[in-house]
Amino acid sequence: MPRYNVKNANGKWACFSSIIDEFVTPFMPKDEYEKWRIKEYNYTEKDYEPAENCNTMTVEEAIFSLSLNHTGKQILENLAFCGLIKPLEEIREDDE
Repeated sequence: MPRYNVKNANGKWACFSSIIDEFVTPFMPKDEYEKWRIKEYNYTEKDYEPAENCNTMTVEEAIFSLSLNHTGKQILENLAFCGLIKPLEEIREDDE
């Protein structure tokens, strides 16, 4: 399954799947993300490579890919899930 490591402007990392065109993890500190990757992919010490040495994608590329096959609401929900924007409930409250 093609997955990409995405680093945001705050130096946090998330996983983006090009199969479903969505973030599959929230953004998290690098050490937490690496622990998630090791567990998720069952890496051995011999197989492990840091995220930046593997498949990477920019935040902009991920958002573009996300926008290709999703409704506006689905895009906002996934961006909120990964932490790039506030949860939709908070956005609506700000409008009131």
